[in-house]
This record gives sequence, structure tokens and C-alpha cells, in this order.
Amino acid sequence: MIERDSGMPYYLQMADYLMQKIESHEYRVGDKIPSELELSKLFHVNRHTVRQAIAKLASIGLVTTVKGLGSYVKSSPVIPYQLSQRTCFTENVGRLGKSPKSELLDWSRDFPTDHEQAQLGLSGHEAVYRLDILRSIDGTPYSLSTTVLPENLVPVLERHLDGFHSLYHILEVHYRFRPIRLRSIIKATCCTPRDAMYLPEEIPIIHVESLGIHPITRAPVEIAIGRTRGDMNEMVVQFENGGEPCEYKATDENLERSFTS
Repeated sequence: MIERDSGMPYYLQMADYLMQKIESHEYRVGDKIPSELELSKLFHVNRHTVRQAIAKLASIGLVTTVKGLGSYVKSSPVIPYQLSQRTCFTENVGRLGKSPKSELLDWSRDFPTDHEQAQLGLSGHEAVYRLDILRSIDGTPYSLSTTVLPENLVPVLERHLDGFHSLYHILEVHYRFRPIRLRSIIKATCCTPRDAMYLPEEIPIIHVESLGIHPITRAPVEIAIGRTRGDMNEMVVQFENGGEPCEYKATDENLERSFTS
């Protein structure tokens, strides 16, 4: 069960074994996994190693531990996230019947980088606002994003950040516009040490950099750099209906239909 000469820490081998049991549905959502004592005997390791393995599973959202009762398999939903011209986190997640939350971690007013100048058509002397936002679904951290906006379009933005819950709500209510996505560049990355403060560092990250334009002037108004948990994201790129989201259900059902039709 434990490969003593593999070079991989014992607790990671245990975590990998339990993860496979969960992914194969041998342990289903709501099931109690074996106790610390049972796992200790099964793997011939001490209970400290068992606790490390369970803590690893908890950190990536696969189990939850109830003091005095044990650890249980936790639901970790895959979100079919609509990526369209009018993508909005709050609306996307709310449409699925789940509870979205956006938390402003930090903001600053600064001069743009060379990349930001090129993307937004700014000079080096025109200021921008940068906002770091943590987004969660049903209480589970889902993504981090950094949004850059030209100051001349959102003057004194800081006055509207108290009680923050949605950036686009602020833009629509106080500045009378909502960016339209012009393009997105998508790639897979690893979790950075800074992002690992909020997202599990072991899970692949989907990195999406998007450029938004003004709905009337068509001028670039927003750079949004999102880092989303790969284990919770099923990205749906919308090409029809003028960029408006359409109904879509998660992977398993659709894949099964595809292979049997």
C-alpha cells in the first residue's frame, strides 16, 4: 500500500489513495472515510501521518472533518462557467442555484505597466485602479482575479468600495457602463505562492486574461486576470446568440450522451 522507497512522503501516498477512492465513487459524497485508527493500521503508519493525509484532502475540498465524529466526503461541484461577451460571476453562479460571494482583498491606485498601457491605450502618466478580488461559491474559494481600470473612467472609485459585493454592480450604478468582453487568453498554470493563501496549491489553475471594452465607445476599459481552480471549473465558451449565455448542464451527463448517441 505504502511504497517505502518511492521518495514520495507517506502522507501524500495516503492522500492519493483516498483521492482515488473518492474519484471512483467508492467513497461517495456524505460517506465517512475510515477512521484515523483504521487508516493507521491499514497503511502501517502513525496517526500523525494519517492526520496529515486527511488535512491534505480537506485543503483541496474533498473531505470535511467533524470533531469527535470523523471525516466525511464533501461535495465539490464542477461549475459550468459561461465565458461570453457579457460574462458576470454573480449572474453565472446564481443561475446555477448556488450562492456566489465576491470579497475585495485589496485595491490600489497606481501608474500602468507597459502591458496595461498597450492594452488600455494609456500613457504612462495616466493612473489606473487595481482591485484584487476573491470569489467563492457556497463558501468554497473558487477564484482570484485582478482587475485594472483606467482612473479617468472610474474617478474616486474608492468611495464606492465599502460593502463591496460586485464590481460590475458598482460600474453600472455609479459609472453607467458594464464592460463587454472583447477577447480572452486562456492557459493552464500552477498556483503561485501568493494565490496559495486562498486557493489550494496542489490544484491546477485556469488562468484567463480578458480585455473588456466600453459598450458605447468600444474603447478598452478593463483588464481582468482571473485564476480559477481547475477542479471546480468547466469553462463553456459561448459563440452563439450574440455572446449571451445559454443553458448548459455539467459534464458527466453531456459526455455520456455524446458517447452513446
